[in-house]
Amino acid sequence: MLVSFHEGYWLLVELCALFCVLTMAYNLYEHLTRKSRSRIQGRRTESLKELLSTYAESQGENRKKCYKKFSRILNRPNGVLALMAALNEMGWDESGHMEPVTRRLLCELLTEKYIHVYQKEDESVQGMLISLLIRCDASSSRLKQLLLKNLEAENLLVRIETMRCISAQRNRKLMLQALECIHRQPQYFSNKLLTDTLIEFQGDREALMEELWESRETYSPSIQISIIQLMAIIKEETFAERIYEVVKDQEADKEIRIAALKYFQTVLRPEYIKTFAEFVTEPFWEYGAVAANVLRSYDCTGVFEQLLKGCASRNWYIRNNCARTIVECCSRQQIEQAMCVEDRYSQDSIRYVWKTMGREGQIA
Repeated sequence: MLVSFHEGYWLLVELCALFCVLTMAYNLYEHLTRKSRSRIQGRRTESLKELLSTYAESQGENRKKCYKKFSRILNRPNGVLALMAALNEMGWDESGHMEPVTRRLLCELLTEKYIHVYQKEDESVQGMLISLLIRCDASSSRLKQLLLKNLEAENLLVRIETMRCISAQRNRKLMLQALECIHRQPQYFSNKLLTDTLIEFQGDREALMEELWESRETYSPSIQISIIQLMAIIKEETFAERIYEVVKDQEADKEIRIAALKYFQTVLRPEYIKTFAEFVTEPFWEYGAVAANVLRSYDCTGVFEQLLKGCASRNWYIRNNCARTIVECCSRQQIEQAMCVEDRYSQDSIRYVWKTMGREGQIA
């Protein structure tokens, strides 16, 4: 029994040593071949630049030959990386130095190539090609269908680049269809990703927001939150009254109401301040914590009593946020009054915030 144990032990040690040696050998190989691989990639980039220029200027059989060479180079991800570098050097990026005719021809080429790659289901190459299609007009109905289909992909890179590509198309109908796909599919899209995509939309954003708002109740709470966050970030004031109705709607989803509350932190509406203050004493602590933060954007001398009640809450976040709002947005007399209340929770919260803000000693 002891012999077999020692043999197994030494076998494990030898395997670990072999793994370390192989790792060192691989790192050494990568280091020694880095320059040569960089030179090869550079030559591939230059070759693609010449090929793309020839493709844009040629016609008929010559263009077909260029396309075949182009397809061979793009058989591997390194080829796509070289293509990205070549296109950027040719003015494909936001600098816009590329001639419109050349850009249109290359868009057609990339679209055709993307459809070909999609059929092979190579998601790594697919994600990189989609990032190039952002500069193209996806007028092909086949491509639109594939982009919407990509929103069902398991690969996160493919989904993110697809949404970025759709937002660059200036096509409201396509964007609405994309949101419907996201709503139906189980794959997770973060609120930040959806909000960033809506912000990057290159078309008529005001018309898009109107359509989104009209149909927002058909979407999941996550998408509705992203719609409200979009309006908050760009400070869209035309929806203030409608979003205020969401704030007052007690039947609405809690997270949606919280997003609606946060909207009024950037789009100021002093006439609603008393409604915001009422949330401080709501049973759900999230409402109170968020409302106290929102009130920090206003003059809170008129809602001091509600904030003082929040300072006596058992929840630390409500106490801390209300205390900070009192110190920052109420009068000096009200701050002195808050420091002298009998409730220890309130008094400690105010003094703690006062101290952390470096004002200790200014009030006795």
